[in-house]
Amino acid sequence: MFLETLLNAFQTTSKRNAFCIYELYYTYEQLYKSVYSIKKQIGNIDLNDNYNVAVICSDDLETYSSILAIWFSGLTYIPLGIHNPVDRNISILEDSNTRTILSTIELDEVQYSGYTIIKPIIEEYSNPKLVVSRLNIESLAYILYTSGSTGVPKGVPISYHNLDEFVNNFQNSPFKICSEDRCLQMFELTFDVSISSFLVPLMGGACVYTVPNNVIKYIYVLKLLQSNKLTSIQIVPSIIKLAKQLLSKLSFPDLRNCILTGEATHIDLLTGWIKAIPNSKVYNYYGPTETTIYCSYYDCNCDKLKSYNGMLAIGRPLGNMKLFVVDGDFKEVGEGIKGELLISGDQVTRGYLNNFLRN
Repeated sequence: MFLETLLNAFQTTSKRNAFCIYELYYTYEQLYKSVYSIKKQIGNIDLNDNYNVAVICSDDLETYSSILAIWFSGLTYIPLGIHNPVDRNISILEDSNTRTILSTIELDEVQYSGYTIIKPIIEEYSNPKLVVSRLNIESLAYILYTSGSTGVPKGVPISYHNLDEFVNNFQNSPFKICSEDRCLQMFELTFDVSISSFLVPLMGGACVYTVPNNVIKYIYVLKLLQSNKLTSIQIVPSIIKLAKQLLSKLSFPDLRNCILTGEATHIDLLTGWIKAIPNSKVYNYYGPTETTIYCSYYDCNCDKLKSYNGMLAIGRPLGNMKLFVVDGDFKEVGEGIKGELLISGDQVTRGYLNNFLRN
């Protein structure tokens, strides 16, 4: 299971850097002790048989450690955006029946009255021994809420089984991470690609470079790429679009792996970007939140790229996932025929929160 692989990385790469946050480095040993300490803290909370623990998504070691501590405790992680209106966070807490919040920033106790607010604290323990708590593989690892752009936001529950299947499928895809890699984590923790951006690198013993919440993101990302010689990134195409006028003056020769994700990728963006990353492979990864981060990928390292209406293809299924294009009668259509995309496989959630749980 992915948690056991992560635990092994903690133990075998203890002196290597795990995170670079606000230009400060934290080793795997520090991360291990931090996760252990917060797991002990969570264990002292009376959750009243409720397995959900919310985390205010700050950019600090304690926040990342809180997420991992929740998983090592066999509980469910609920991310709350640091810039979210309080009303949205409260609606998420109520909808998910979550009463406990871990937060490294001060929260208004009046606005969050009725909730248990815990500040994650890293304490020193002699001979800490982190273990994976016994858990049901079908219990929930996290619940992410949709943006609500087409109506009321819906909770997407992802089980430990879903996440474990994703990790296995992702690690068997062309995008490979090793302990020498310096990896980018540019996503808000309320967005599921953030999980693949920190979890998979940590499992491989790599170092994760994060982007603060209060910066101009595309400028900060470009600086990270150049000053820290990042080697492996998952990035939204809009960052490349914003930097388009600068690309002719930029070069990132240390980059060896690049995933384009989170948005449809316009094929015209690739010309300048590929020139700026001469030694890197480029892939387009796709997946709705409901399918656990990614369900397909397209290898862009070919002579003729496939696209439609100027947008890059989403490619082939990831691992044992299955993708079908069907008509209105749910019959599979032929090549080049428009239809609806259906996705199946062990990464797919069983349904939206408070929908499948009642059945």
